[in-house]
Amino acid sequence: MKRIITLMFLSIVITNGIESKSGMLIGIEGNLEGSQFKPPLSWDDEEGWIDLHTRYGQSPINDTSFSFNGGIKLGYQHYFTQSLGLRASGYFGLGSLRQRMKFFDSETNLYEKYDSDFLLIKTGLDLEFLWDFWEMRDHALGLNLGVGYRYTHFGFESGEISAIYGNDKDSYLRYHKTHQVSSPTEHSIYPSIGLHYYYQAHQFALNYRFGGVLHFTSEGEQSYNDGTLGLIRQSISSTPSYFSFSYAYRF
Repeated sequence: MKRIITLMFLSIVITNGIESKSGMLIGIEGNLEGSQFKPPLSWDDEEGWIDLHTRYGQSPINDTSFSFNGGIKLGYQHYFTQSLGLRASGYFGLGSLRQRMKFFDSETNLYEKYDSDFLLIKTGLDLEFLWDFWEMRDHALGLNLGVGYRYTHFGFESGEISAIYGNDKDSYLRYHKTHQVSSPTEHSIYPSIGLHYYYQAHQFALNYRFGGVLHFTSEGEQSYNDGTLGLIRQSISSTPSYFSFSYAYRF
């Protein structure tokens, strides 16, 4: 009889613990990541697409720019035992990205600068396995392992191409505003690992997202007009690994 009472008591305690950590989530997420710009291509009617680095006798390199994006998270988590659970969540966020590239041709004394600003629009889904390895009253500390998906739209905000020709005696400036023809996009699937901390209904998490298992990007094109139509083709991709911080309130 005592054993039955003890088992019933433990069952009630465990059930209450599961219920207290299961529920709907609403919160925010912030991500510090970089984006990699491949060398831009310029359209030439005779030669086709030309790498701007090659045109000016430079070694082609990728330019990396770091940015911050943040947004809202909605999800649900369910604990099957006192310490083991699953969490599914969706994300929508915004960010900004800036590209600054410079080229110099010593033969013609040409100094050219290529600048662009992008608005990042990100959406995604995450599925995580939760393991709380330490718990005391209203506090819990755990490990989360998961897999996620992110879609990124690199929305063009503004851009310009400027160039200075000549030498000390004679020089002139060529300046063009650029306009978006098509926007780059990106699809990425990645594994993640992180730590989470609960205080009552407040949940904090620090995750590290590894390089994308599947990573697809598309190129975007910009145009400028100096009497004839010119085209610049640009490929952008987010750096595959980055840190993410989130806070959520559990209902």
